[in-house]
Amino acid sequence: MNDEAIVEAARSALAGLQPPKLWMTARFLSRRLRKRHPELRGLSQVELFDVLTKHAARGRGNRAVRNSPYPSDSTLEVLWGAVEKVDERDVEPPFLESQAGANDLPRPAPAHAPGDPEAQEETDAAKPYFLSYNFKDAGAAHEVAAILERKGHPVWLAGARIAHGEFINERVKTAIGEARGLLLYLSAESLRSLWVAKEQIVGQALDLERTIVVKGDDPDLMTLVRHWLDPAARAKGGEEPGIPMHQTASRAVAEQFRAALREDLAQPDRVVWLHPEGSHADGRRLRGLADFPDAAAEA
Repeated sequence: MNDEAIVEAARSALAGLQPPKLWMTARFLSRRLRKRHPELRGLSQVELFDVLTKHAARGRGNRAVRNSPYPSDSTLEVLWGAVEKVDERDVEPPFLESQAGANDLPRPAPAHAPGDPEAQEETDAAKPYFLSYNFKDAGAAHEVAAILERKGHPVWLAGARIAHGEFINERVKTAIGEARGLLLYLSAESLRSLWVAKEQIVGQALDLERTIVVKGDDPDLMTLVRHWLDPAARAKGGEEPGIPMHQTASRAVAEQFRAALREDLAQPDRVVWLHPEGSHADGRRLRGLADFPDAAAEA
């Protein structure tokens, strides 16, 4: 099969996913193509990456192949940015891969060179919250960002801020390092997400304060949050109610994330914001996001 046919097969494979994706590791994509196309049974991930790279180079500045900044020597984990224009759709980041421990990551370098006018604009403006969420909650996360920005708080979202051709992992870690604090949209999906867990752990290692916005219309999740807020329930120990963390090879990361949430919610003055507000708001520790303080009031 020639290069053009391989590109078309790859395009069809991505477009056929639900929801459609604009990225996939070369290893996984080559495996999918070998299964679905008998004529591609000999296609290796290295050969696929070479074909996609050549195809991207023939574009007019609107195609990109993304490499993970921490590729695995054994699997050649390469992220394919797109064979088409990435800007046409928000791109949610794939799993945050790192060979180093999350707490050992260096503080990211500035995104702009000294003297860059764009850097000066960002310096003059208020630092943004880094909004961490699972891509399945993208709609709710965008609503949260809109509410806070109307209150004068800039918010950084991966889907809106990562441009085509940029290194996703590197851009996310840089944004965390330049943020004023972490903003966690806590849902059943984000509680299960190792990507969200790693974002939160990286931010915690940089001593960023965490602000928690809970998906207020999820009764099982609210049961778990209320359990964590209740000193008597915490003292009893035992199995926690609500959403379990899934079993993975990175369970230690997931458990570190959950432990950080327990510690945050154990603080007696911790306010948890709800979106949507629902019937759980008590006006004290559980407040609707509409009550989030305006930036002008904080100044």
